[in-house]
Amino acid sequence: MNRTDGQNHDDMFDALLESVHAEEPDAVAISSAKSRVWTRLQMEATSLQTKAGEVITGCAGFRSLFADYRTRTLTPARRSLVEDHLHECASCRKEFGGFGDAPGKLAKVVGIDAAPVHAARPSFWMPSKWAVAAMLMMGIGIGSWKFWEWFGPAPTGNRARVLSADGSV
Repeated sequence: MNRTDGQNHDDMFDALLESVHAEEPDAVAISSAKSRVWTRLQMEATSLQTKAGEVITGCAGFRSLFADYRTRTLTPARRSLVEDHLHECASCRKEFGGFGDAPGKLAKVVGIDAAPVHAARPSFWMPSKWAVAAMLMMGIGIGSWKFWEWFGPAPTGNRARVLSADGSV
């Protein structure tokens, strides 16, 4: 590829960028986008206000939000604040009713049937830690016995006998 082809591609790319920058959206698209953004901003502004006011102060403020939390009408931000407070504060958790049967309680409030929550059963094939320890000890014992049998004490008696020698032994 020679130098003039590269410059040609650069010029074409620059012209394409200039045409994209010069492109203006029509007035209908601008006004519809503006109305969508304004509607969304108004919805967000009204959803941020609570019945008790803007600021949640102490446990009383959180307790006033429990009914909205149960009916799932809180904003996601307020919902996470309430959940965090319930995890931290024992008295509010007791007032709320705890989290023991949360799906069942929420189902009663909302009016749906909740699936029963079952405890996980241990698997049949899961070996217990004592069985694993016993197998390890058995393996170590058998291995040690065989090792001692092969490499253990030297045999008794004469190991070698000199039959003839030329010189001193």
